[in-house]
Amino acid sequence: MPRIRKKTSKRGTLHQRGKIQAKASETRKKRKRAANKNPQWKSKLTKDPGIPNNFPYKDQVLAEIAEERRQQIVQKANKKKAVQQPPAEDEGIEELSSALFLTSTQNGIVTAGPSTSKTTDEADAATQADISTLDAAIALADIIVEVLDARDPLSYRNLHLEKVVEQKERKLVVLLNKIDLCPKESVQAWLHELRQDASVVPFHSASAFIPSENSAPPVKKPAFNDAVGVDELLSILKKHAEDKPTEQSLTVLFVGLTNVGKSSVVNSLIQRSAIPIYKAAPKHEGPSTTTYPLEVSFEHDGHNIRLIDSPGLMYLVDADASPADGVYDPRVRDILLRNRGRIDKLKDPLPVVADIVSRCTREDLMLFYNTPAFVNGDVSAFLAGVARHHQFIKNDGVPDTAAACRIVLKDWNACKFPYFTLPDAKSNVTANVASHDEILATLRSRKEWRKSPGLLKIRAGTSETRLLDLTALWEKVESEEDGEDEDVDEDVAEGEDDEEEEEEEEEEDELDSDEDMVPEPPKPAGKRKRVQEVAARPQKKVSFAAPPRKTTKPAASSSKRASKRARK
Repeated sequence: MPRIRKKTSKRGTLHQRGKIQAKASETRKKRKRAANKNPQWKSKLTKDPGIPNNFPYKDQVLAEIAEERRQQIVQKANKKKAVQQPPAEDEGIEELSSALFLTSTQNGIVTAGPSTSKTTDEADAATQADISTLDAAIALADIIVEVLDARDPLSYRNLHLEKVVEQKERKLVVLLNKIDLCPKESVQAWLHELRQDASVVPFHSASAFIPSENSAPPVKKPAFNDAVGVDELLSILKKHAEDKPTEQSLTVLFVGLTNVGKSSVVNSLIQRSAIPIYKAAPKHEGPSTTTYPLEVSFEHDGHNIRLIDSPGLMYLVDADASPADGVYDPRVRDILLRNRGRIDKLKDPLPVVADIVSRCTREDLMLFYNTPAFVNGDVSAFLAGVARHHQFIKNDGVPDTAAACRIVLKDWNACKFPYFTLPDAKSNVTANVASHDEILATLRSRKEWRKSPGLLKIRAGTSETRLLDLTALWEKVESEEDGEDEDVDEDVAEGEDDEEEEEEEEEEDELDSDEDMVPEPPKPAGKRKRVQEVAARPQKKVSFAAPPRKTTKPAASSSKRASKRARK
């Protein structure tokens, strides 16, 4: 019967839809196979249509593009010439330091560059024979600035140095550096304690001359003029410069232990990076410290001032001395105070960590490292708590105390161990410090430090009583760094060189194996079937026993013989 009602929907069946999809996919496959067979190459990128011919300024645009391309080619050629240009004649350290002469400007800012004016006075050169030793530098200087660390000033103080300065009748100024790393109450107490012996100046170097922990460039450019205590120090220098004739310059010598911040102080005074500061370089280069005296001259309020940055203090080595003879171990003391290089890679870090734990209060260590309670002075219990907190557990369940020691020393090395000390004598710390109110107002209080990032109180050290090596040549500091510090660097280097020795042994083994290897035969040319390479015979020939001959015959032959005998 024919269909009477008109179809009201265009919806098809699922079978019809599937047929359409199959045909469409088959068509796509055919087109793809045809495109693959087509030898003509077609780029997937859309072609630039270029400049239309009817554009009125087409010639000018093309000329500009050609000029830009020509400039780029010229720049590349100039860079290649600069790279291929042979370097200038190498100059030694002495020649470079003698050429480094800083000329003064009207506003007091110094510009570094080679000296263009020849002076008749031999004392104006930086690398003269008369300032090659500490004794000669003290005799030449008018003012001696002893730079101390504000966190533990007595440990950085040297009594022999102050005695020599007094004998030579020189003016001594104590500079309390790094006041931004300790609370305000501690700085205030040490200012009053040290003021009784000499003039004390609290100081904080500019942010541009403070070594950075991160190798990445800072987001904000550090400032050169945000140092604290510059005005007070310059006022003291100006007062003594007025007593000298106008033709003579005031000579100021900065002395102190290695890595105490002498170079940063000098750069902060002249507001320019004229002297290289400490930098924790890779192990193949070693940390960069001042190894020979450098000189900077500048003008302040019409007075010529000459600043001399000296290397770290060197002590006379006493072969008979031992840790038991004194209150402290000088070797451990030098490692912690100089803080030179990667001290966390010491071969035996336990004595150094034991000295830190013995001086710190137990409660501060528990809060800072989040460890359980332990007996006061128990180093092993403290290290076990640090190891468990950082999940440094060996396979047998014993805490890894060596890894815990590295954590503590790494915090000390990176200035992430915020500590402070207080003088033993209890006196009125608020007296005679009114002149430093503006400087103290910029510092954080002890309560603010304990909130973030934490604070640890340690027992104040004692003043250094070892004798200085006043006649040691500063040019030899590169090979013999600070007397006993030579042994300290050896310990640090031993921990770092273990990995290098292992790598060298592996390389030697590889070279030996390469020499013993038999050269491979040349591969046959053409498309021949590759033959499996025959393994080379070992160097030591080993003879194996021949396999035993089989005396018994197969079972089938023996059964046939038995059947034949039975028939017979």
